[in-house]
Order: sequence, then structure tokens, then C-alpha cells
Amino acid sequence: MMIVIAIVGILAAVAYPSYTEYLKRAHRSEIAGLLTDTAQQLERFYSRNGQYSDVTGPPAVGLEITQGNRVYTVAAERGIQSFTLTAMPIATGVMSGDKCGGFLMDNVGKRDNLNLAGGATSTQCWGH
Repeated sequence: MMIVIAIVGILAAVAYPSYTEYLKRAHRSEIAGLLTDTAQQLERFYSRNGQYSDVTGPPAVGLEITQGNRVYTVAAERGIQSFTLTAMPIATGVMSGDKCGGFLMDNVGKRDNLNLAGGATSTQCWGH
């Protein structure tokens, strides 16, 4: 019986880190998609109105935003000719301390990360 418990413990010790990394990759992919969709909404708004900053813009990106998914908080800074979208991990969430840190996207398509760690690159974090 002890041998079976030991084997199950070893398998769990090996499988759990892989599973948590898989979940983190899924959360990173989700937030990258959310930021890309929001940027596209802002670009459509800009093409119709000639500015990003109008308060009546896309509802997903108001001047102050606390939307996101369950593990990131998304903020939007909108100017007349530019915008910056930022997604930061929630401090108590599963992504706090993640190697990719926060995600940043602007109106020229620049994608970057804030607080990269562990040898991670923006290219890896954004999935490209």
C-alpha cells in the first residue's frame, strides 16, 4: 500500500507543475486575445470618429476600466491619436508572479510585457 501511495505521490509531483504551466499558457493566450480584440474595436472607432478618446467609444474600453478576465485587470489609456492597453495580473490570482508579468499593447501594434522574469520574452508570452 505504501508503494502505491509513493508512486501516486511521485506522479502527482511531476504532473502538477505541467498542469499549472498549461493553465498559465491558456490565461496568457486569453488575455492576449482580449487585448487584440479591444485594440480592433478601438481602431474601428478611430476610423469612424478620427480619435480614440471620445467617451462614447467602445464599451469594452472606457476611460477607466476594470474589466478583464478572472486573473488580469485591463486598463485603457486613450488619447486623441493614441491608446495604450495594459493587462496586469491580479495580485491574489493564479497569474501573480507569472514570468510574463503584465501585457501592454498600443495603437501602432506594439506588444510588450511588463516585469518579465525567468528568461521569458515578449514573443513567447504573446504566443508568436
